[in-house]
Amino acid sequence: DMVGPQVISRVMQSPDFEAFGSSRPQGQDSAAPRWQRRAGSRTELEFNPHDGVHQSIGGSMAVVDLASRDPVFFLHHANVDRLWSSWNARGNAN
Repeated sequence: DMVGPQVISRVMQSPDFEAFGSSRPQGQDSAAPRWQRRAGSRTELEFNPHDGVHQSIGGSMAVVDLASRDPVFFLHHANVDRLWSSWNARGNAN
């Protein structure tokens, strides 16, 4: 339910960068405080498959300060990069 075909399909159908992988709200044109995303909000790519996999693996992977010490971290992030590249290849811009 975190990385299956339905989830990946939803992620890949994100209509713009703000929905796909940005922390920037739609239409942001400055760094003014009113443009800060609501705390706890996440994008399609960030929530699942990214964050969910970190939590499911657990151990060091679930702790931000320790995650990169787990060899699985690099495999996981390579896959996130692959998804991002595929999303770009569909004609989407960052």
